[in-house]
Amino acid sequence: MTCLAASTGCQNAGAAADAKQDDFSNGRALACEGKYQQAIAPLEKYLREQPRGKNASRAGLFLGKAHLALEDFPAAKKAFQMTIDNYATSLEAHKSKYKLAMIALLEGDHNDALARFTSLVDKPDGPLAAEALAWSRHLKAQAKAGAP
Repeated sequence: MTCLAASTGCQNAGAAADAKQDDFSNGRALACEGKYQQAIAPLEKYLREQPRGKNASRAGLFLGKAHLALEDFPAAKKAFQMTIDNYATSLEAHKSKYKLAMIALLEGDHNDALARFTSLVDKPDGPLAAEALAWSRHLKAQAKAGAP
């Protein structure tokens, strides 16, 4: 079994990027500062100009997270799905699958959420497999109890 391991968090993001930083670093820093709307343009630019760049999968994840924070679920789903489709074996693809399950929950589609969480549980080699298992159990218990 191969375990995915890498950081895509905001630790050590620093202040908003200055003009010398690349678009990924700038977008990431803005997202980590909670400036989600401002983070979108540099992340999209990075992905357009460097779709196979070393940080492309991370840019896709951060783009989805920025849209998610703004409650633009269609754009968030598109960014997360793009990350899954284009960087399937990356840690960010695994995290994007989890984010899509969470969006399904937020949208009230418990069946879709359960299916998405279950797919992560079926391949427990990622860092969110345990959380996905807990959500799967919770959603199954809710369904059994007749809750929506």
